[in-house]
Amino acid sequence: MATLARSTGLSRPAIYQYFASREHVLAELVINELADFSNEVDRHLAGIAEPMEQIRVWIHYSLAHLASEEHRFLVQEATQAAAVQATVLLEPAARNTAAR
Repeated sequence: MATLARSTGLSRPAIYQYFASREHVLAELVINELADFSNEVDRHLAGIAEPMEQIRVWIHYSLAHLASEEHRFLVQEATQAAAVQATVLLEPAARNTAAR
């Protein structure tokens, strides 16, 4: 959150007025990114009538989009956040198994 505050020129408390945590900021970024991605896919598919060609273009654009430098950070952050969340969710089960 400190990095976000420095980048935006806002204070950390100001950011916390809008987002409860780093994960909430990430979730909002992902939601916005998916909306932009969906609009771009629609634009790319607009003139294509053949369903198989639409699928080919969709796959190609999706992979190129995710692999781009601009989006690599967001994908990496989302993956790390998901791993942390999975660890938190699985921790009680791991403790129960270890206690047996």
